[in-house]
Amino acid sequence: MTDSATRRLGFVLFIFLALFAFSSTFSIALAQSTLGVSLVLFVIIAVSSGYNPVLPQIKWFYIAAAAYVAWMIIVSAAGPTPSESLSMIREEWLFLAIPVGIYVMQDERRCNQLMVTLAVGMTLVTMFAIYQYIDMSIAKAAVEPGVFVGPVRVRGNFSHVLTFGNYSAVAALLLLGYGFKVERGLSARSRWIILLGGAAGAVSSVLTFSRGPMLALFAVLVLLLFFLKKRQLLVVVPLFALLVAYAVFFSESGRSRFTADVERDTGDWKGSRLYIWDHSLTIIKANPLMGIAPGNFQKEYAKLIPEGLHEHFYFRHAHSDPINFAVNAGIPGLLLYLGVWLAVMMYLWRGFRRAAVGSRARAMCLAALLASLVFWLASLTESAFADEEVRQMLMFVWAFGLSGWLLRGSETKSSDRSFETV
Repeated sequence: MTDSATRRLGFVLFIFLALFAFSSTFSIALAQSTLGVSLVLFVIIAVSSGYNPVLPQIKWFYIAAAAYVAWMIIVSAAGPTPSESLSMIREEWLFLAIPVGIYVMQDERRCNQLMVTLAVGMTLVTMFAIYQYIDMSIAKAAVEPGVFVGPVRVRGNFSHVLTFGNYSAVAALLLLGYGFKVERGLSARSRWIILLGGAAGAVSSVLTFSRGPMLALFAVLVLLLFFLKKRQLLVVVPLFALLVAYAVFFSESGRSRFTADVERDTGDWKGSRLYIWDHSLTIIKANPLMGIAPGNFQKEYAKLIPEGLHEHFYFRHAHSDPINFAVNAGIPGLLLYLGVWLAVMMYLWRGFRRAAVGSRARAMCLAALLASLVFWLASLTESAFADEEVRQMLMFVWAFGLSGWLLRGSETKSSDRSFETV
């Protein structure tokens, strides 16, 4: 294939990846379809041009990811329900989004356009979420007095409020981190679109009133403050204060989530995280090496809980990524999963430390680092890695951050300051 043909095909690849970024905010089907087309185009480009997607600069990530996927295949094939278990791990193909994203994001202009596209999608979806919230609040107010109606919690166009909350929180920190920290190569209009998308993502996450995503969002927003300049703090601090105040004090839905629901969850309620985790640990102790294989949690969990409970309490996963991996793939599976995270976070942190202050590479590493922290904190109380919508956003985040690591060598090396408090 000629260079001209490769460039044209590369542009088509960029269009489909942009469609993936945009559609990931509201449609899992459209997002994975466009990502699948992007992968096919990438393979054609790589084969015809001799491009090697397994870049040696990030070899430890590839080694960790390959070891993790291999172990998941082994435990699935060796488990009691091989066909079902192998089907359950089909989403591991999303790892392939990372080399595709890296290939496109090395181009500064296209990388910025991808972030703008994601921000536009997040802003539009947040407008829909606000409409949902107002409409549901009006409907709740119209219910007869004395009739119980639960908290008003939006879910955008996703199937569950937790999914929408986690996705929005991760996207918010990626956009805010990049929009605030990149100092060159980004127009003022694009910067404001990206920052608006980040703020919108934070609003959407709060309107779900899901405690895990909200607490992860607030914790990492506080961390972001240490990296901002004084004039940027004038924008972020009021936004942060308003989000916290509304989420915890001014909204009836928020108050109930942090008062009555907390009391219920710390008691003997059969749906509490503590109850689920306690019984999950029993399963781990009985299957420490190979686990029970993906897809078998509900059956094994049902053996440990009292009979006669509502079907709602027969959970399909352990509501915590680390515990869920230990249950499904044993202690080795948990360690291999943690190894993937260790490799990625090592590259992101070193990339942030080594790239020039104000450079695109430094901003990309920091933004991805913050977004990954949001995902990790939220995943401690929810199986987010098994949630397709949130998982594909994490792969986009990692592609973005690892691109920053690869770009660091083209920048002047910065000092090793951990925080910028300009």
